[in-house]
Amino acid sequence: MGDVCPDCGEEFDSAVARAGHQAACDGTPPEEEREKLRQLYWGEEMSQRQIADHLGMSNSKLLYKFRKHDIETRSVGEGKRLQHKTGVSISEVRGRFRLEFREFGEHIQIPLARAIAMSEWSLDELDGRDVHHKNGCPLDDRVENLSVLGTGEHAKIHSALPEHDPETMSEWGKENYKDRDRDEMGRFV
Repeated sequence: MGDVCPDCGEEFDSAVARAGHQAACDGTPPEEEREKLRQLYWGEEMSQRQIADHLGMSNSKLLYKFRKHDIETRSVGEGKRLQHKTGVSISEVRGRFRLEFREFGEHIQIPLARAIAMSEWSLDELDGRDVHHKNGCPLDDRVENLSVLGTGEHAKIHSALPEHDPETMSEWGKENYKDRDRDEMGRFV
């Protein structure tokens, strides 16, 4: 070995090999880069395409780095298993329930009201439209409390009434929101 990259310290057999490397070097030492790639691929179960997108590089450059660092890749069967792996959970974000799951390796979040609406209305009826909570309570995702509105119509309704105003809510909504904190705009936090 003779030539060393001044940015990351990697050694090369020739100045030509070092120059090729330097054109794409981000200064990360090889051991750190290897660990980061292994963690994303094996630890976080990201696909090579997801990692390349995450790091802002081409798939071929990522494949080069996998080979360079001798990172073992998944079998086709393991890859397919991860693509179809789904761990469905429900979380609350800013006063709204969200359905979270993995689909084809991607992390997906859908407002729970929209997921419920998808079981009641056709995709054509939902396309480009909003799901509205009739009683003004965003945690009341019962089918009978949901309606599908055009974006403009939905905005018009919400601009006419204070958002999440307990006076416009059902008894269920009042009971579930009476002790909730609000931000400076009156929205539940």
